[in-house]
Amino acid sequence: MSATTYYINELSQNLVNANHYVYINSVDGNLDIKNNKWFFDLNFYMIMDTSLPMNMLNTSISLPFASVDNVSINHNPYADIPLFVRQRNDCQVYQASLNVDISDSKFFTQCLTNYDMYASFSFDYDADVINKTSFTTQSSNTNNFLSELNLVKQNVQFKFTNYLKVDEEKGWFDNSNSYYLNSNGNSYEKQSIVYYQMNSDCEDLRKPIIDLLNIQVTNPTTIISVKTNFYYSVGDDPKILEYKYEDNTTEYVVGKYNISFSAHTSYDTSTKQITTSLNGETGFMIPETSIGYFEVEVKLSEQNNIKLYSFHKSFNFIGDSYENKYVHIKQIFINDITQNFKRMVF
Repeated sequence: MSATTYYINELSQNLVNANHYVYINSVDGNLDIKNNKWFFDLNFYMIMDTSLPMNMLNTSISLPFASVDNVSINHNPYADIPLFVRQRNDCQVYQASLNVDISDSKFFTQCLTNYDMYASFSFDYDADVINKTSFTTQSSNTNNFLSELNLVKQNVQFKFTNYLKVDEEKGWFDNSNSYYLNSNGNSYEKQSIVYYQMNSDCEDLRKPIIDLLNIQVTNPTTIISVKTNFYYSVGDDPKILEYKYEDNTTEYVVGKYNISFSAHTSYDTSTKQITTSLNGETGFMIPETSIGYFEVEVKLSEQNNIKLYSFHKSFNFIGDSYENKYVHIKQIFINDITQNFKRMVF
């Protein structure tokens, strides 16, 4: 078996920039987020006329929340070359897989909606591998190749969301934790749709609010917690009052699921405050004319990746449910008090 021949030749042409030995047309691949880790499987479409030893080339990745240095990238001669690559005849596909642990990252404690997430790539080489390798081409070719490689940069951008405020009464949103990445600007989120329907019967209420939200998931999902916040004012008083309740019961959801407000509450007529009470009525009820809105904050976990969704819905109550139940009194006329009277019960 003959030994592998390693070489670095100058490109016969470069249709993109002024480099003579190497440039990277683009980077693409997949990102999967699960179990507090970001898993990258990446392809680097390198334009060059070379035969290089294993583990000679490295990439470093910079993210808003972490950096990973000296990740080996290696040639896969059997990988497909996409049609968007220019100079496909001179393209070599280098690949790398890595993961980034985010379990201790404070970056994701903030609410991010359509955040412009990025991954920036720079490139380097392993000097020890080069020193152990015999190239059949001139050393100047190697030096020029390495100098150009150090100047190559690539950047991938995509929209990232871990918090979403929902104001429409019904619709859908994407709860995906998987992305296709492409430095040409064609990155996108792989869909994992959640359909939802808010309680549509929240006007002129005389009964407690119990039903909050119906959801339907396309992938198995876990509800980590449901926090319900009520904001309201009573009568002509403009003061805004609040009542908040959190249910940390974990629910595993496949298909449809109804999210309800099942706490027992009582209403204090003197303070106009709603309080949680074991002896109270199930649901949220104001027995006086009042207006307000409720906010349902739902933490959903798919593949152990948590996102927060906030749903808003207005309501109004029109008074005590007993206010139209009148006591009827029958009038009796007594003309002669000398008569014997019998007791009458109504």
